[in-house]
Parts: sequence; structure tokens; C-alpha cells
Amino acid sequence: RKLSELRSPPLPPPQLPPPPNQSSVVGLRKSSAELNEFAIRGDVAAAECLLRRLLPKAPARQHRMLWNTVLKACANAGDNARAQQIFSEMTQSRVQPSGRTFGKLIKIAAKLGSQRDAQKWLFAMVASGLVADVVTYTELIDAAAKAGDGARATLWLDRMRTATLEPNATTYTTLIDAHGHLGDVLAAEAWLCTMTSAGIAPTAATFVAMMGAAAVAHDAEALHRCWMQVRRSDLQATMEMHNARLNAVARLGDSALVESCLEDMRSAGVAMTELSYNSLIGKAASVGDTSTATLWHAKMLEARLRPSIITYNALIVCEAKSGDLSGAQRLRAQMLREAVQPDEITYTSLGDAAAKAGDLEALQRIRSELAQANIRPSLMSYNMFIGGAARSADASAELQAHRWLGEMVMQAIQPDSVTFNVLVDACAAVSGDLARAEAWLARMGAASVEPQACTFGSLIHGHARQGRTEEASEWFGRMERSGVKATVIQYNQLLNAFARARPARSVEASAVFKRMISRGISATDVTLATLSRALGNARAAALWTSLGQCRYAWAESE
Repeated sequence: RKLSELRSPPLPPPQLPPPPNQSSVVGLRKSSAELNEFAIRGDVAAAECLLRRLLPKAPARQHRMLWNTVLKACANAGDNARAQQIFSEMTQSRVQPSGRTFGKLIKIAAKLGSQRDAQKWLFAMVASGLVADVVTYTELIDAAAKAGDGARATLWLDRMRTATLEPNATTYTTLIDAHGHLGDVLAAEAWLCTMTSAGIAPTAATFVAMMGAAAVAHDAEALHRCWMQVRRSDLQATMEMHNARLNAVARLGDSALVESCLEDMRSAGVAMTELSYNSLIGKAASVGDTSTATLWHAKMLEARLRPSIITYNALIVCEAKSGDLSGAQRLRAQMLREAVQPDEITYTSLGDAAAKAGDLEALQRIRSELAQANIRPSLMSYNMFIGGAARSADASAELQAHRWLGEMVMQAIQPDSVTFNVLVDACAAVSGDLARAEAWLARMGAASVEPQACTFGSLIHGHARQGRTEEASEWFGRMERSGVKATVIQYNQLLNAFARARPARSVEASAVFKRMISRGISATDVTLATLSRALGNARAAALWTSLGQCRYAWAESE
């Protein structure tokens, strides 16, 4: 009995962790799927709100995945500023970033064409002990492509190979796209050849990139070569490929090629999509061809396709080019009836139509509507509104332009060369206030914004219109002394100053014309007409032929 009393009591059974609550696990999975949906749509606000609710409930091992999904939302939205804030919060929460984390940050930089940010994240990735893979280098190449830097894109490929990583189809396609954005068809074709020589078959995206290169270069032969290669390949031409070809031929402006492309689509049983019609409407809009743009819009509606914001913006741009404010406003009303919400481009195009119509009141109303829509204007929008007000003949126009300029600066948006150019040109060409135009040029220099040839051209032209030949010549000299090369436009403006002088200053006009030709600048019809006014037709023709140029009909008919 005593021994049994001294015996140790039996150990209690081991305490196992409670079984997971199945409902909470299912709920977490469902919420994670919902978070991913927000990320795919690029809805950063919704993704971030859901993240805050999930973090306290989710196991620590899933926190990195949740943070990465919100970064994915930022990547799809192209929101670089918020992505950097999310990354900072993630690291402060002691969540170790992974290769996917840095990959998403590099992808955002690539989407925005920011090579500096892409390289910064690469260095941070390496400093964290992570190794860049093929996807990472491809994103770096894409960042260079978006920035239009073909040389940098090639450099990243070399570094990729140095790291013993072999490029894949996506890498080569990105390189082709990089040179395609520059319109360098030969370089794009060279990379396509390198790709096939390496035993990597081009994908549909590769051919789309090649046709994009031909479109930018307006190279019909390169487009034909690419399409023939598509036909010889094992690939079935997809809708995306047909649309890329249609977009290219639309940009070429060849109606016969457009019809041939549409016939090929019909023969292949490929129906025109919204993108197809947008390509044709966009091309017509770019040249201000309202009737053709309206025709394709009508055909789009007949095909029971719903116009998108891209469609309506192209149509409004077309109306704006001709200054048809009422037509642009009718299209905006139609958008709203079809529940298509206007964006910044819509309001900027409407403002451009009001500016061209000289309607300052409408321009101010459109700016107010932009604010009511909670759309923050970009530099492009501010430049349009400032320029529209500055060029208006309304007495209060200049004051309004100053207000919008101040508002832009208060929004931490710095004026660029376009901002100052429109202000200089408005003062010089519209109001004829050359003193104020020169003051804007001085302010441009104080803001460390370099003047361009067109900036000086506004002053040259302004003085020429007022018969101030000496001042026009002086501004031309200042332009050259500042290292800005004159184009044929500035030479034409200076020739105009000499032609308008009474009597015309033919000696100076002859000297300027000779200097222009000696510098390899080709004369235009405006040049020759202005030279004829300064020298007379016979002397202008003699000077032209003495420089080894062909004779013009107006010279022989003298």
C-alpha cells in the first residue's frame, strides 16, 4: 500500500491543438479569392480594405501572400506611389519580402516606364539575398521598352545571359516591342531572327509586337513581311493578330489595304471586335476625318457592339479638332445615356473643343465638371486649360490662365516646356503683348525649363507681325547662341520678318536662305513663297537654282 502511495500519478494525456474551425478556414479562402479578384481588377482601395480585415485572422505564414496580392492590385492599377507605401508597411510589419514581392514592384515600374525605380527594386532584391530570374530581367527589359530605350533593353539581356539565364519567348517579344515603340523595324526584325535561330518559336504576342513596330514606322512592306511569316508559321491567326494588322493598316491610311484586311478577317471567320472598330475610328479621328469616324461608329452600333470610353474619346477628339463644341457635347451626352463614365481624356478633349471655339465660359464650365467628377487633372490637362484660356480673346482670359497655373503649382505639378510655350505664344501671337511674352520666357528660365525652338519662334513671329525686323533678327540670334537649333519654321519666320519690312530687306533674306540650305535644312513651299515676297519671283528663282536646287513652277511662270 505504501509503495502504491509513493508511485507517481499517471501523466495526463498530451494536449493536442484544437482542430481548425472549418468555417473559418473556408471563410479565409473565400476572402483570399475575393482579394485576388480585387487585385486582378486593379482595385487598390478595395484590396487594401480587405487586407486590413484579413491580417488579424490569417496565420502569420499567409501574411506575405496577402501583402503580395495587394501589391498585385497596385501593379495592375499602375499605382507606384501606393505600392511603395504598401511595401514600407509590409516590411515594418516584419514580413520578409520574396522574389514575387520585388517582381511586382519591378512590374509597376516597367508599366510606367520608370527605369530608375525598376533598377532600384532590383538592387533591393539582390541586397535581400534574392536572385533575379528570367521573369525579373524580362520586366527590366519591359521598363526600358516603355521608356523607349532600346539600348538599355539590350543591356539587360546581356546581363541576363551573364547570369546564365536563357531568354524565353516573352523576353524576345519584349525586346521586339522595345524597338517597335521606337519605329525601328530593322532592329525588331533582327531580334525576331535571333529568336527563331535560338529555336524559340514566335508566339501570337511576338507577331502582334512586330506588326506594332510596322505601324509606328508606317512601313507597309514590313507589315506585309510579318503577315506572310504568320501565314507560314504553325500558328492560327488569332483575333488579336487580325486586330493588330488592322490597326497597322489603318495607321498607314491606305483604304485599299484596310479593305483587304477586312476581307481576310471575313474569310477567316473572324468577326470585328470593339478593338477593330476603335482602330478605324481612332485613325479617322487623328486626321480630323469626322465623316469616316462617324461612319465606323455607325457600323459598330449595327454590329451590336457597345462603344467604350476609348471609342467615345476618339470621336470627341475628332470633333475637337474642328472646334465643333456642340458635336463634342452631344457625344458626351450619349456617353452618359449609355452609362459610360467620362474620364480625364474626355474632359480634356471637351476643353480643347471649347478652346478652339473660343468659348472661355464653356472652358471654365468643363474645368468645374472635371473637379466635380473627382478627377485630378494631370500636367497634360492643365496645359490644355491654360493654353485655351491664354489664347482666348476674352478680357478675363489671361487672369483665368494665371489662376489655373497657380492651381497647378499648388497641386505640386511643375510647369513644363509646353506650359510656358503656350503662354509665350498666346502673348506674342494672340494679344501681341511681346513684353509679357518675353517675361514668360524669363520665368521659364527661372523655373529651369529649357526653351525650345518653338518658344523662340513665337517671339520671332510676334516681332515680325509688328514689323519689328531688328527685334525678330535679335531673337533668332539669341536662339542660336543658346544652343537651340532652328528648324525650317524659325527660318521661315525670320524670312517673313525681312519680307514684311518696307522696303523688303532682300540682302538679309538671301543670306538667311543660303545659311538654311548650307545647314541641310530643306525648304518648304512656305519658304519659297516667303522668299519670293522678299526678293521677287525672278531673283528668288535665280537664288534657288544657283544653290543647285530644282526650279519651281512659280519661278518659271514669272
